[in-house]
Amino acid sequence: CVLDPSPAYTDDKITATATGLDDPDGDSLTVIYEWRVNGVTQSSITGATLNKSKTEKGDLVEIDCAVTDGSVTSNTISDSLTINNSPPGAAALSLSPSNPQTNQRLDAIIDTPADDADTDTLTYEYEFTVNGVTSQGPSSKEFIGKNIVQRGELWEVTVYANDGTDSGPSSTASVTIENAPATLTDCDISPSNPGTLDQLTA
Repeated sequence: CVLDPSPAYTDDKITATATGLDDPDGDSLTVIYEWRVNGVTQSSITGATLNKSKTEKGDLVEIDCAVTDGSVTSNTISDSLTINNSPPGAAALSLSPSNPQTNQRLDAIIDTPADDADTDTLTYEYEFTVNGVTSQGPSSKEFIGKNIVQRGELWEVTVYANDGTDSGPSSTASVTIENAPATLTDCDISPSNPGTLDQLTA
């Protein structure tokens, strides 16, 4: 009597498969299943399948299998497994602004959070590269500060979610830094109190 799948996760339906059934008299045989989760007998479940709604991460699942020909019941064969942690999925990611210019701040935005079958609390790790070379991370810092990015650079961020036990698959987003327009902060006219014949200078 073997439990499947192994390893098993929160979203898995557990199935017990009994093999090697034989009766010298040729009688029809019926398999008897007894399920336990964390030592508690699941009396309402008499078939070969344990629904995923009955288990969660860390649970110990046990099965006892026996066969009967209607008159005599065989010895019991057992198997067990523990429900493993389910790693989180991938998050949907973008960089803001989407058309950044020289010296602007870059922020990694989680557009769609990663899912987690175990409903664990997730944290995110970010790694920023510029032209393929690591600039920052991996760390929980999700932005590149002002006055760092320069025109023509290719910036990419990679993020993955962690549930405290495992990390999920990574997601990436990238942008190319655009030219920043020139700016003028002041413009004065001289002299400030011109006469009729004065030449004005800006």
